[in-house]
Amino acid sequence: MERIKVMIAEDESAVREALADLVDSDPDMELVGAVKDAAEAIEVALREHPDVALVDVKMPAGGGAHATREIRKGSPQTQVVLM
Repeated sequence: MERIKVMIAEDESAVREALADLVDSDPDMELVGAVKDAAEAIEVALREHPDVALVDVKMPAGGGAHATREIRKGSPQTQVVLM
């Protein structure tokens, strides 16, 4: 079975690192990116095509709503969870 590819987009470094640690601790998941703003989230999602994107609603470079729209356009299979 393939591992679930997860991307995290969170501007608070402590939260981002904690979520990354949780994902890394699960052998069924693979962390494909942990980024700090919407622009980076879009870039990583379009390159990596994660299965799941955990996206902060309020973050720099356009916010979670903007990132979600662009991620879903370029990677429609990605399931986005807004936090």
